[in-house]
Amino acid sequence: MVGDGLYDVYWTPDFTDDVTEAVAYVAEELGSPIAARNLLEGVTELLDSKRAMPTAATSYESPAGTTRYIASYKKWDVYYAVEGRTIKAIGLKHQLQDGPRGTLPRELP
Repeated sequence: MVGDGLYDVYWTPDFTDDVTEAVAYVAEELGSPIAARNLLEGVTELLDSKRAMPTAATSYESPAGTTRYIASYKKWDVYYAVEGRTIKAIGLKHQLQDGPRGTLPRELP
């Protein structure tokens, strides 16, 4: 809620695509619609829990030299930036996906 002192949360189109793909994979390929629903709810709750203190997470510098944050829900890493009073969710990656922690399959600004 605006004016409550908490940060707003914005899901970028890339983040929305990542979540949609992950939920579909868990539901359809792994055959677990309950786990897929839990993933969606867990990621949503994780970002909501960051609204009071969004920088209380692992931070790293993106290739563009900007500070990014990583928070985890189970084995899923949620990548986000803090811009003004907004938490900008930018990526979701399973910890077993290719690349070290702090990298996404696509380069982020």
